[in-house]
Amino acid sequence: MPDQRTKGFHWTLRRKFLATVLALVAVAFGAGGYHFYRVFAQKRADAEAKVLGRAREMARESERFVAATGQVLQALSEVPAIKRMDRRESETILSRLLPQYPQFENLFTVGKDGWIRATVVHPEGERPVNVLDRPYFREVMAAGRLALGGVQTGRLTGKPVLVVAYPVQDFSGRPAGMVGAPISLLRFQQWLAEHEAEAGAGTTITLVHKEGRVIADSSAREARAALDVRESSWFQQVAAQKEGILEVALGDGVPRLAGLAPALAGAVYVVASSPRDVVFAPLRQEIYERVLFLLAAFLGMALAAEMAVRHFTKPLARLAEGARRIGAGALDERIPVSGRDEVAVASEAFNQMAASLQKREDDLDRSAAELNEAYGVLLTRTRELGLLLDVSQALSSNLDLDDRLAAFAEKMAKGVPVTFCRVALLDREGDQLVVRAAYPVRALDWDPGIGRSYPLADCPLDQQLLSEQKPVVLENIHPADFRPGCIEATFFGLARSALLLPLQAKGRSIGVVLLGEMRSWDRESFHPGKIRMCSALVDQAGTAIEKAQLYEDLSETLFQTVSCLARAIDAKSPWTRGHSERVTGYVLALGRTLGLGDEELESLRLAGLLHDIGKIGTYDFLLEKAEKLTPEEFDVVREHPVKSAEILEPIALFRTIVPAVRSHHERWDGQGYPDGLAFEAIPLFGRFLAVADTYDAIMADRPYRKSPGREWALAEIRRCAGTQFDPALAEVFLRIPEAVLERIASGEDPSNEATRRP
Repeated sequence: MPDQRTKGFHWTLRRKFLATVLALVAVAFGAGGYHFYRVFAQKRADAEAKVLGRAREMARESERFVAATGQVLQALSEVPAIKRMDRRESETILSRLLPQYPQFENLFTVGKDGWIRATVVHPEGERPVNVLDRPYFREVMAAGRLALGGVQTGRLTGKPVLVVAYPVQDFSGRPAGMVGAPISLLRFQQWLAEHEAEAGAGTTITLVHKEGRVIADSSAREARAALDVRESSWFQQVAAQKEGILEVALGDGVPRLAGLAPALAGAVYVVASSPRDVVFAPLRQEIYERVLFLLAAFLGMALAAEMAVRHFTKPLARLAEGARRIGAGALDERIPVSGRDEVAVASEAFNQMAASLQKREDDLDRSAAELNEAYGVLLTRTRELGLLLDVSQALSSNLDLDDRLAAFAEKMAKGVPVTFCRVALLDREGDQLVVRAAYPVRALDWDPGIGRSYPLADCPLDQQLLSEQKPVVLENIHPADFRPGCIEATFFGLARSALLLPLQAKGRSIGVVLLGEMRSWDRESFHPGKIRMCSALVDQAGTAIEKAQLYEDLSETLFQTVSCLARAIDAKSPWTRGHSERVTGYVLALGRTLGLGDEELESLRLAGLLHDIGKIGTYDFLLEKAEKLTPEEFDVVREHPVKSAEILEPIALFRTIVPAVRSHHERWDGQGYPDGLAFEAIPLFGRFLAVADTYDAIMADRPYRKSPGREWALAEIRRCAGTQFDPALAEVFLRIPEAVLERIASGEDPSNEATRRP
């Protein structure tokens, strides 16, 4: 018995042999198919040539048929009586000759003027007939040769005919007219019937005039004679192609293969057609037989190849199955190895590869677990850093403290995330917690209580938090475990768990941040990582809050100082007391109506309070003088805008308002002082002050007059718009509600107008 190596060699050899045989069979089938295609193409070309040959033969027959008529007419044209166009003698000759040619419906002569001179068949009533409009007459007279007319109804015979005409010359060789013979279309039908047997069974011969009328049709007898087919698709194909092979469907709608040939110098088309089924029936039969043979041979070879492959490829199947399982991830799979042939060698290689891949997969699993853990830590840190950045941006914005705290609460609630966040700060005495901001992630049935104060003594938990300065975590909260005041202060009625964090600044407690969670502890707990992140965010918030409070205190101190200075200046005269504060109120109301921002409103507030600071250098008696000021005294008073600017210019904090203060007595038309500015060259806030200062001056009592009242003052503002005042600002000022103007005039704090919407 052969050993395994020999057996493996034989199996390999047989497989290679089988592959070679199948390749040769494929080549043989390809060559046979190509040869079959060539044979088919040649036989089709032969069939088409046969059909075209029939058409051309019938075209030649048609020409011979018409040429015979031409010979008769040519002989008549030489008869002396016809040359003379003698009617009586010509009719005698034509009448004697007509019975000898049954294809002629008539014989007639025409003079060169188009009138019929002699005819065998006379028209009804012996009326004269003129054929000057007939194409065949014009062609004969112009060309001097045989001409073929169109298919028409004869004016003498009343029957469908095809006129053949021949020129007649007189004895001196000049055109004298023509002699014509209308050939009956029925005669053409009879002529086609005589040739139909020669064309072959199933073949239809159709003669059609170039103008689109059927001359004769072998399949229809006289039914199609003179039929107008100009609109038919098959005639349009004929007229377009003129000669060759085409596929048409005649009146019966059967697809036909047709040969097309022109006759009589293109005046007539001969269409010889046969049904496609008849033409290609032998070819189809041959195709069918050959295809059956090829299919049988192919199926036999395929069956033999299948049996051989099944027998020879079992080892390969085992190898492929093992490779598939290994590829699917079953790296502990091993392929059975038998023998030492190529398949066995490949199986051993696959087993070694699987063992190596399994080891690498184990290493990758360990690395992936470590990477996932590191990625989770990185993702957490990234989220924490992003939240830290968001909180930092919210706390460092230019908003006031309450707006910053509201933004901080929103960032904390959304970023941690928790159900709600509340921020409460200690009051100045340190015994009350004031809720300054709160934010729910979802719509909650609660009153956040912003602005409300709660005694610290009512909630020992908050006291403990502020004294120990350490986060407090509450799990599974039960409201019954807390005092009512503590529940109201902490919203524990909404939370199932909570994290309380102390707000600190420089080591001292300044408030409490509460993060409440309505979800169960199992779903969302305050784990150490979350507590650490929240503590870092709250520590940052504490520092920012302290700085913001310090800034607010400084800012308030500044405005209080400036207000005191303005009141001191206004107090120089009882007639100007409160003027600067009222002007401040008016410009703030005007700015809020225009939608100015907080920074711009603060600048307007400073400008309004300090716009008359230069009057500190004006003599008191000038401010209280009841009589009209002299020009010299008025020049002294007019110096106060420049003095105001000079006083404020050295102070960096006030430099932004110096242009407004200097220009508050400029006029829109350029007639103001001190610089004579006009239109938009006047600083915007200076134009604000001009309207407000003038309105308050009109409304105030003076040593030399009483106040004319608000209606008169507003009418004066309207009258001076576009001359003294910026017309757009004057229009906005007039839209300020009278209730607001009344509050300002009564001495209400002008800073309140910075927070009111008109």
